[in-house]
Amino acid sequence: MGIIDYRDESKKGYGRHVNNDEKINLSHEELQTGALLRIADAVEIVSDDYVKLKKRNKFLEDQNKYLNNELSHAHNRIRSYKGQITKLKNSQ
Repeated sequence: MGIIDYRDESKKGYGRHVNNDEKINLSHEELQTGALLRIADAVEIVSDDYVKLKKRNKFLEDQNKYLNNELSHAHNRIRSYKGQITKLKNSQ
């Protein structure tokens, strides 16, 4: 007899194959084990996606802060230039 992978078997159906193609029904516990393993796989996939989304969100937040800072500096420069222009106009 070989090793039966409950995860794979639970994906295929409600039975398992043994030597000589003799069909034996899985017990209730074996079915639960296979189902739990499949649920665990699904949770791992979802958690991987969640981690990727959190990293992407952090990157976008940092990018947003940087761009807002650059925009603020640009507005300050524009105000400074306008003030210099006004000062030069008034000094003539």
